[in-house]
Amino acid sequence: EALSDADDRRLSAILTFATNLEAAGDVMDHAVMAYATRRLKRGVPLTAAEQAEAGKLLARLAGTVRHAAAVFMSLDPRAARQLVVEKEAFRELEAAAIAAHFARLRGGPTAAPGLDPDLLRELKRVNSHLVGAAAYPVLSALKVRQLARPLMRDFAAYTGGTVSIAMPFGLDFIYVETLRTTDAVPP
Repeated sequence: EALSDADDRRLSAILTFATNLEAAGDVMDHAVMAYATRRLKRGVPLTAAEQAEAGKLLARLAGTVRHAAAVFMSLDPRAARQLVVEKEAFRELEAAAIAAHFARLRGGPTAAPGLDPDLLRELKRVNSHLVGAAAYPVLSALKVRQLARPLMRDFAAYTGGTVSIAMPFGLDFIYVETLRTTDAVPP
């Protein structure tokens, strides 16, 4: 029996989710564990501070796995956006780790021990696969107005004003969506 279009799309989403989870597992197995093995073979195990920081990041990744599964099952756009924010947070962590790493190499005042940027980059890859597995399929199915509306609501509430999105039409603009402060009260 042939699948309906909706069933075919869901099957595709399930396969994409499973493939991304497998890719995340491969990064953990082939990159993160390989990094730890190399350090141990060289006789340079992770310091206590590195272990503590890695433990925090792994706990954060475990939370991301749970969040990704919830997004995948619920197809909730708000939860999907929160998952993307987590990806951005990992990007910021990587940038901070690289800055700290170069400061350590220069022997500067911020030469505190920290997680190796190579390890953090691999953990960020795992996080990216998890976000890609769940958030992007949900967000890509939304219309532009649906994507913009929560951000517009937040910005209107923050500024106490009116927020609009418009698209060019010749020398004019066509308003696509407008939210006023009175519309911006969070649900």
